[in-house]
Amino acid sequence: PSSSSGAATAGGRRVISVLPDAGAAPAPAPAPAPAPDADEGPKGTVIVRTVPSGATVSLRGRPLSPAAGGGYSLPAGQHSLELKSGSGETTRVAVPVRAGHTVEVCYNFDTNSACGGG
Repeated sequence: PSSSSGAATAGGRRVISVLPDAGAAPAPAPAPAPAPDADEGPKGTVIVRTVPSGATVSLRGRPLSPAAGGGYSLPAGQHSLELKSGSGETTRVAVPVRAGHTVEVCYNFDTNSACGGG
């Protein structure tokens, strides 16, 4: 049976066409979601030590400033920090950051390796 209500059947399901009321104002567009901010979300702390001391620390090409206590507050997740010695030598260090935790990284530019464990 056919109906004049704008309904039709397709594959055994009832399909209803909804047309806007000619006198109604259009629904407002939803507000765009704010852009995600890398500084939001849970954070952890990374303490960086270098031999010789004084290397600069960058993340994605941006120099980082140490927080109180000398650590760097970073969002939880895997990060690749760039360390640059006073003589201009650079290296990248992969650092897993866990929310609410502190991780220490030590790099020795004299031996081009992680600091010794002794």
